[in-house]
Amino acid sequence: STDEIPPTEKDTYQQTQIWSRAECILELTSCFLQIARSTRGGENKGMQPPPEFDKDDPLAMRFVTAASNLRSYIFQIDPIQSLYSAKGIAGNIIPAIATTNAIVAGLQILQAFHILRSRLLKGDAKNNLKEVCRYIYCLRDTTRKGYYLQPTKLPDPNPECFVCRNAVISLVVNTKEWTLDMLLSRVIKKELGFGEPTLMVGGDIVYEEGEDIDPTEYSGNL
Repeated sequence: STDEIPPTEKDTYQQTQIWSRAECILELTSCFLQIARSTRGGENKGMQPPPEFDKDDPLAMRFVTAASNLRSYIFQIDPIQSLYSAKGIAGNIIPAIATTNAIVAGLQILQAFHILRSRLLKGDAKNNLKEVCRYIYCLRDTTRKGYYLQPTKLPDPNPECFVCRNAVISLVVNTKEWTLDMLLSRVIKKELGFGEPTLMVGGDIVYEEGEDIDPTEYSGNL
């Protein structure tokens, strides 16, 4: 039956086609079988490691497209990508993420070295952060000296920032008239300017916002 054939093995297949959920399962199963055959090196060679990811490798892109689309179907993430679209995304994002993460991680380690050196030499790194640490700007174009990284001194703590100065404020509300939703919208977001606040009572989170937070998770507390 043609319904049990992976889409890439059909005569009518085109890279711009959108696979259904069933087609993604068939394609992913076919990829697993092909990987298993390719890594079985024979009696003398033993098991061979699978090849590294390459956007120009048809097997790799079939696997990634089928697996990512299945996740999209499960969590209702739009749009579902064709193999052609997924190849374009993989070619652009993966090197960019790896490069950016490596740069940021390296800069963080350099700042950690500054803190450790200050603590070893002066014994007090906590009150000396402004002198030893730097903000580092990554530039698209080089400076006049040919640098892509531009360090700047740390600014003084903002007296209006609750994070910088660890501020504590006292607030009195009528709990019979005010709801948590009113406190969030009128005070925490509007007056205090918090974009994605997290509220805790004791050690328990009663409300939280963010990219990976389900908005219905704390709806009962509002």
